[in-house]
Amino acid sequence: RALVEQRLVACVNVIPGLRSFFWWQGRVDSEQEQLLVAKTHRSRYSEVERAIRAQHPYELPEVVYVPIGTGLSDYLTWIASSVDVTP
Repeated sequence: RALVEQRLVACVNVIPGLRSFFWWQGRVDSEQEQLLVAKTHRSRYSEVERAIRAQHPYELPEVVYVPIGTGLSDYLTWIASSVDVTP
């Protein structure tokens, strides 16, 4: 919610109840996690990353940027306007 309130992202989908398996400190580990899918403009990525790192309990949170190749024009305009970026 904080990312939306700070206008860093237009929308966040929270997908609860995930089990992740991963290599950490030389062994396979697993954790119960939530997946956040946040929609923003690429110009906001650095700010989003900083905000997540400041709030996330993990030493190394998964934060990746997946570019939007194409999409509904009105939706993409809404994302840009929601994060105060001129489309």
